[in-house]
This record gives sequence, structure tokens and C-alpha cells, in this order.
Amino acid sequence: MISRLLKVRNEVMREKMRVTQTILERLDKNMLKWRGRVVRMEDNRWPKGIISWSPEGRRRRGRPEVSGKRKWKGLCGAEQFNMRRRN
Repeated sequence: MISRLLKVRNEVMREKMRVTQTILERLDKNMLKWRGRVVRMEDNRWPKGIISWSPEGRRRRGRPEVSGKRKWKGLCGAEQFNMRRRN
């Protein structure tokens, strides 16, 4: 039996459980798949409008949260990040 007192590393646990991806890698992959679906949608669909939406007004005090656009740029690279579909 494994307990926290043994201080087993995550890599060792993944090997024992035969897990190939971390949760974060799987989430990133699914986010990119969803992004591809949204890019191919028609322009009048809600998800496409929400992705390109930019709020007006002032932000709250404090450190700004990571925006969706910055997250996408980090996942797929800045050169591939284009909101419009090229024909």
C-alpha cells in the first residue's frame, strides 16, 4: 500500500499505473481539439463569438488573470494563433 509518508514521486506513480499523459497534457490536447472545432464553425455561432469577444471597460485591481487568448498562444504558438479561418 502506498501512503503519503513514502513520498513517492508522480513519475513513479504514473509508471505503476501505466498512464502515458499527465492531466495537464490531456487538458491542453482537448482544448486544442475544441479550438479547432470552433474555428471551423460558422461566424454566427455563439462559441465563435465568445472566443473573439473582448470586454469593454476597466479591469479589477490586482494581477490580471491569464486570458483565453494568451492560453491559446501558449498552446499552439503565436504564428498559428489566428482567429480568422484562412481559405
